[in-house]
Amino acid sequence: MPVASTSDGITFLDCPSTLTFSHCPPSGWHFAAVKTQGARTEHGIRYSMVSGPGEIDENTGQWSFDPGSVDPSEWGKWFPVVVKAALGNGSGRNADSCSFSFRIFNFPPRPVYTGPERWDSIPVVAYRSNVIPILWRDYDSCDVIQKTISSIRPTPAGTIYLDSNDDLVFYPLAADTGKKYSVTLTASDRYTSGSTGFSLFVESPVARTSEYSLRIGKLHDVLQGQMQDVKVTLERASADTLIGGLGGFDLLLGYDATALSLQAVLNDSSLFYQQCMWEYFTYRYGADGNCGLACPSGTLRVVGLAETNNGPVHPSCTPKYLPGLPATLFTVKFLVSNDRTIECTSLPIRFLWRDCANNSLLSWDGRQSHVANRVYEFEPFTMCDTGVLIDPNLAAFPGTSGLPVDTCLLGDPERPISLRDVDFYHGGLDIICADSIDPRDCWQDWNFPIDPYIRGCIAFAYYFLYDTGATVDPEWLLKCTDVNADGTPLTLSDFVYLQHIIVGDALPYPPLYSVDTAHLTCLDYSSPIGLISADTLGAVRLVFEGEVAPELLAPGASIMSAFWHDSTFVLISGSCLDSVPHIVSGSLINAPGAHRLVKADAASYDGARVPVVIDYVTSAEDHRSESLPLTFALRQNYPNPFNAGTVISFDLPKAADVRVEVLNVAGQLVYQVNRRLVAGSHKIEWDGTVNGRSVASGVYYYRVSAGEFTATKKMVLLK
Repeated sequence: MPVASTSDGITFLDCPSTLTFSHCPPSGWHFAAVKTQGARTEHGIRYSMVSGPGEIDENTGQWSFDPGSVDPSEWGKWFPVVVKAALGNGSGRNADSCSFSFRIFNFPPRPVYTGPERWDSIPVVAYRSNVIPILWRDYDSCDVIQKTISSIRPTPAGTIYLDSNDDLVFYPLAADTGKKYSVTLTASDRYTSGSTGFSLFVESPVARTSEYSLRIGKLHDVLQGQMQDVKVTLERASADTLIGGLGGFDLLLGYDATALSLQAVLNDSSLFYQQCMWEYFTYRYGADGNCGLACPSGTLRVVGLAETNNGPVHPSCTPKYLPGLPATLFTVKFLVSNDRTIECTSLPIRFLWRDCANNSLLSWDGRQSHVANRVYEFEPFTMCDTGVLIDPNLAAFPGTSGLPVDTCLLGDPERPISLRDVDFYHGGLDIICADSIDPRDCWQDWNFPIDPYIRGCIAFAYYFLYDTGATVDPEWLLKCTDVNADGTPLTLSDFVYLQHIIVGDALPYPPLYSVDTAHLTCLDYSSPIGLISADTLGAVRLVFEGEVAPELLAPGASIMSAFWHDSTFVLISGSCLDSVPHIVSGSLINAPGAHRLVKADAASYDGARVPVVIDYVTSAEDHRSESLPLTFALRQNYPNPFNAGTVISFDLPKAADVRVEVLNVAGQLVYQVNRRLVAGSHKIEWDGTVNGRSVASGVYYYRVSAGEFTATKKMVLLK
């Protein structure tokens, strides 16, 4: 019981009996005394200690004590204290005292479940990150609490852990469904501990509709050797104002780089960037780590952000940063290979998962991540675009079946919990079969009084002379002009083979390419253009800069020419009613006047493609204005970097056997020319192909060797 004396002059209002304090400072009590009737009023109340630990402020009555001065072995012991209140220095009826006891105590910490009240167990769902809110209570503010899951019975197949907010997270698997788990959580400090327990019951997962949907485009009847645009489209998105919208994406695509050559990734037709004013877009392609046969030969990573942090432009559109859906995120431009081994096949382009960050979408403010829920496979050679659902149990790193269920959402407690609510649809290209490119009824459809094949031959001639189909529908030309069934329409080889069909001596489909290269030699303006070819040719097409009046020198052939768009186009072949000519090595044409031969195509007598190299030996103007070079010199190719072709120039102080080689970065020989050349300045043109096939973009080295002279330089091919 508190002990306070009675007096007619002053008395305590709040004299406690006992006090219990935490061992964490501060500790104390505020005393208040008042004057009673008969007390002298000219003096104020003063407080003082009579006995016991602590100290008191004489003016305010605040008693304080440092609990750290008490050894933990004395925690719980009662300490008596007596304090006094008096008027001035008075005594007797002008003073009063208060006697009480206090102790220092360590309050045990204890975890407390703060979710909805449950009489039995807390329900959780399999294949979900179930968050059970926990409050870790401790009245000792200076204590550091250790928070642990002290037991869970029985042991689950899924994962259970404490997240960064110290809440309990349980991710059950299928094997946990229908089971009840008893969980005990323990909180402890250096001196004592406290626990709480509850039960968790695992329910079966409920199928849910994904909030987001992404699709890679699917193209049918794709022609080889042509550019193809593949769109990646966002078809569906959440409009939730808290966790919905779209603020960014990080996508990884895989494809067959031997069949598809990536040319560019474009966002110029994307409403996200053109209408909603998204700010950031980048991509990277090529080899992506070493994962053996599990990875495709080509990978493409594309990242986009709405980006609201700086600059005068900020994203717009409502709901948050989304245009009307479906909408294209970006377009991938591929060049389809001419390799005949991919004819009549499908080339899938799939979403690829190599780690947890791949193929994720961000909410409008970037706080919520959305990842794969379901993945649908590309169906080849069907017009159906719904796809086939892939078994989620097949998901693994690296792979194209989605996000592994037990990896990314569980392994890192510090990682924000992602929502599995995105459906991914793989896409790809169906390569058309060569024998269906040129169905013969394409030719029979023409309502024309002469043989439709002759009409087709005339259309070909106009095409090669004017770089256009003249009066012929361009779409028809692409579909119906692969006459020799090599997978590439509208070539000089198709023109030659069509002439064989008209005459009636067409052989079975010819080989795709000639194994030899034809060379056209341009000595000077007054000299004929010569042909060196191991193959007998059936047609040659030349393109000159400027206007030229060509004169045919090759026997047995006919010539047509046209001046069009500042260029002269020359076609050397047979007529559409005569047999295909035999064009052999020798003088081909005279082309008097200042000109430059910029392009040449050739087809063999059988209708196979023949690669052509133009050898610029020297020019008459060079002979007139310059003396012979004094030293060997190799110049930088021009243009560099190059796309359609480049010219390698070098000087010879004397006649020599010259070898020009093009090497890749691995030192492998890609292209080679061997010539006996006279002293002077020389040029060799390379069009970036080998046996009619384009080589890959990248760095190449060209080396010129002439007798004891050798020099090497670097060039870059960009496509």
